[in-house]
Amino acid sequence: MKFKLLLPFLFFFALIQAQPPEGYYDDAYGLLGYELKTALSGITEQGHDPQSYAALWGFFNTYDLDRFYENDNTILDVYSEDPEGEDPYNFNAGTDQCGNYSQEADCYNREHLMPQSWFGKGYPMRTDINHIFPVDGYVNSIHGHMPFGEVTNPNHTSLNGSKRGMNSYDHPSAYTGEVFEPIDEFKGDIARTYLYMAVRYEDQIADWQYANDGSQNTLNGTSDQVFNDWTLSMLLNWHKEDPVSQREIERNDHAYEFQGNRNPFIDHPEFADMIWNPDEAEILDEVFDEDFNDCELAEDTFMSVSEMSSADWECLNDSGQYDSGAMEMYAIVDGQNKPSLDWLITADPMSLEDSTEEELSFFVASTYGNTPLQILYSTEYDGANNPSDFEWHTIPGVYIPKHTGIDNQEIRHYFSGIDISFLSQSDFYLAFRYDNTNGQEATRWVVDDVSISGTQEMSTPKNEIVKASVYPNPTKGNTVFIELPNSNGFDYVLYDIHGRKLKEDSATQNQTSIHVDDLQTGVYLIHLKENNKTVVKRLIIK
Repeated sequence: MKFKLLLPFLFFFALIQAQPPEGYYDDAYGLLGYELKTALSGITEQGHDPQSYAALWGFFNTYDLDRFYENDNTILDVYSEDPEGEDPYNFNAGTDQCGNYSQEADCYNREHLMPQSWFGKGYPMRTDINHIFPVDGYVNSIHGHMPFGEVTNPNHTSLNGSKRGMNSYDHPSAYTGEVFEPIDEFKGDIARTYLYMAVRYEDQIADWQYANDGSQNTLNGTSDQVFNDWTLSMLLNWHKEDPVSQREIERNDHAYEFQGNRNPFIDHPEFADMIWNPDEAEILDEVFDEDFNDCELAEDTFMSVSEMSSADWECLNDSGQYDSGAMEMYAIVDGQNKPSLDWLITADPMSLEDSTEEELSFFVASTYGNTPLQILYSTEYDGANNPSDFEWHTIPGVYIPKHTGIDNQEIRHYFSGIDISFLSQSDFYLAFRYDNTNGQEATRWVVDDVSISGTQEMSTPKNEIVKASVYPNPTKGNTVFIELPNSNGFDYVLYDIHGRKLKEDSATQNQTSIHVDDLQTGVYLIHLKENNKTVVKRLIIK
């Protein structure tokens, strides 16, 4: 198995909060498989405030506008958008609402990606913005209630290349009847919409299977897997091949404002495999993480070095991305702008030797002035003397924009998915450098949520320890036992679901015990190794 919690689907953005509110997914962390799915069902139901059917128009006309392709503020329609060139036609928000239609380009209407007939036009499904998009009315009627699929020989092709025809998706159990295929640009969007519906309506969706041939050939009549085998295979493929886009991130945030819930598979793409393919799921190996929520503890992870003025980085408990703590630097001393060169540096050198595919993320915000902030690394710094006496390097592709707005406007930037795997060959220090040596107008800079994650390989080869057992499992007790019946001794490592190492030891015989009274309720992973044989066992603590 290969574990990692963070897929490289995220990227830099400014002024957009492409993250869920703090704590939104707390009830889901530590879970795998259908337990995770049920937890997400509760999360997406809680806070869901269904809006009226008429209110959907207002959402479309405000938030479903093209600011990503032609950037012309016309309706962004997944059935007419041409991502590679000029659209075949455009709809103006509001004025081109359906209405009657007899051909493409007549008007746009409300497309329920999971057709209304499947759930009998019931609420809140009928107004759930997370699966309702504005699309060409005529193409919507071509889709009808049929399944999504893949088409080699279409009997109808829309002007942007969406197709209707017999299903050609390559799977042993694939439906061979008529399906509708969107263009590649939006396949992931639609897949994540279907995965959302499976989670949000977990307690209802099993009853939708027999509505018509569309639902019969998409759903399998269960509340756990939800989709039949070929559909699930296709949705997971679409989800991976068409990663989360900036359009989806922004729409998800607006959907949360509109009706109070979010699509988890946009916020956490890895949830899909963690639910439906847990043996191949990727779980985070958290190398480094500092949210500055506890300023005393933050002193152990970062140090401040001021080479010029008396101004310095300061940890504030009510600052940052969620106003829960952050580091702040502002080169104003006694009310005056002062030349300043100030460093915020990891307190100890960092090592990435135990992980791969390492990625960096961090949050910064600026107010006032034009003082630059850089994020740098050094493999030479000694951790004691002036940082400027050593060689520092920029991280490729990372540039933090200066403040360029109204003086009292805070401009926020979030960076994620930054590849730093090139640093795995040597220990290094990471630093934020505030450079006001040239007498620029001072900027107030805030740094928060600095995190490095990587992939931890926990492979399960063919010669795995087949008879290894962990019991009692699940457990409510203080002790669990590991047994390898034919073993003369083995090693074990206990990880939490985020890949953090909690306990490790060796057994000199075929059985050993682990005290778990210090562990919270949740799912854990035990990595067992005997000679060249390994296995990963899951432990559930209730």
